[in-house]
Amino acid sequence: MELGAGVVAVLIEHGHQDEVRRRADAGDFACAQGLAAVLVAHGRWEAAADVLRPFADAGRWAAVDALAGILVAHDRTDEALTLVRRHAAAGGPDTGPLLAELLARQGRTDEIVAMLRPHIAETRYAESLVRLTTGHDDELARLLREQLGIADPLWGPAVLLATVLERQGKVDEAVEVLRDRLEAVNDVAPLADILARHDREAQLRDLVAGAGGMVAALRLATWLEERGRIDDAIEVTRPHLVEPGAAVFLARLLTRHGRSDEAIDVLLPVPAMMGEHAVCAVGELCDLLVGRGRVEEALAVVDRLDAHDDMRVELHLARAAVLVRAGRVEPAIAGLRDLPEVRTWRVASYLADLLIEAGRPDEAGAVLDAVDRTVLWSGDLATLLIRRGNIAEALALFQEQGEDPVKRDLDAAFWRRFR
Repeated sequence: MELGAGVVAVLIEHGHQDEVRRRADAGDFACAQGLAAVLVAHGRWEAAADVLRPFADAGRWAAVDALAGILVAHDRTDEALTLVRRHAAAGGPDTGPLLAELLARQGRTDEIVAMLRPHIAETRYAESLVRLTTGHDDELARLLREQLGIADPLWGPAVLLATVLERQGKVDEAVEVLRDRLEAVNDVAPLADILARHDREAQLRDLVAGAGGMVAALRLATWLEERGRIDDAIEVTRPHLVEPGAAVFLARLLTRHGRSDEAIDVLLPVPAMMGEHAVCAVGELCDLLVGRGRVEEALAVVDRLDAHDDMRVELHLARAAVLVRAGRVEPAIAGLRDLPEVRTWRVASYLADLLIEAGRPDEAGAVLDAVDRTVLWSGDLATLLIRRGNIAEALALFQEQGEDPVKRDLDAAFWRRFR
């Protein structure tokens, strides 16, 4: 059984790169990916390519993608093309968009159009076709117009058609295509974006007043901020503060312009408004409060929400984070120790990190040892064991689940061939 990416990362972090290499050589692709990333980071891209090549040659798509990326990054586009074409010829999946990317690097747009044109009804191919080709816009517009009447509107042929029309300078046509789309799909973002890109403030304000609502308002506010019209941006956003997303948006805008106290005032009502979904906004609000030296207020914000049992762990972690930011690490540690959930992985791992940073590794180890292992999936448990130095025990977890004999035989044949 392959190790997960997280387990591989922890092995490398704790100095067990040799074990990762050994498992990569034995056919563990997660280890191969982790090892390749380390090699690339150290400038050894050819060694990284050698690690991935056996997997790519065997048709492992993720390896093909990663290896092609390494080759392209080091001016070996022709080699990457050969690799991807071979994979495509063998019936490998997902080769179209990647092959198109490589052809575009060499300016071979005619080949891209010929290859992807028959697949215009499939989102990923249509998106690649529009994004990577120039000089074929009339044909692309015709093909996409044909799709408007027959395709599921959710995949967005109208958005792609508008992109082509905008590229041709036909902005009014692009706007009309997107307006018509609003009747089928309630998505105003593409229309708001094109109006903003072409400085059509009046039309954008009409969209806000009509079907656009908050989404269009926030796009208009961004456009106004970019032009230095900060008060206008604030005014546009305020009517939508009943929506938590608008409140967070406005708070960030105010903070960018040195108005943190106003940002706090905007966010203070949000936690109660959001109910069980408050945690994300609470973190932002607490960061602002702590940054202004208002630590007790930040703690009070968290404590007022403590009645939401389904958010208990998240809120206590948020409370600990506030204390840590304020330099009060010991109270944070004490608060986490008192939680009934201290034997869960999320709480224990955070508490252990605080103890390690406080120079108390033995206490951290005791906290991790007390974790209820019955609730850990193998990756979490392996991570815990690696951090404790029990490498053999951690790796044994990935051998305890029975192997599929068919897969085992295929893997054996693969490694006999490529090693």
